[in-house]
Amino acid sequence: MNIYVACGLTHVPRGIFDRYVSFIHQIALSLRSISGVNTVKYALVDSDPQLATEKKDNQARLCYQWDRQMVEGANLIVADASYPSTGRNRSHPPLLSSNDALANSR
Repeated sequence: MNIYVACGLTHVPRGIFDRYVSFIHQIALSLRSISGVNTVKYALVDSDPQLATEKKDNQARLCYQWDRQMVEGANLIVADASYPSTGRNRSHPPLLSSNDALANSR
């Protein structure tokens, strides 16, 4: 089985960014330990570092292309939507989210 771990990093508060990244790495590590799992891919390892070596003009296109390839190659997608990057105005977050900021914004 091939797994893709999806997450949004754009809106993660800077003060917890490192902790959140560790959380995503831990999810991937846990998934790798499951019998029958062949690959676990996610942007933090499988595209973000590579994007840093590309020209700025190409980064958005490549980010989309590489993420899409990882999604299409997956049999299972595990998504953390705590800080979704939906393209919406940050003052109007989506209704479905598990992050504390959304719960406290009411």
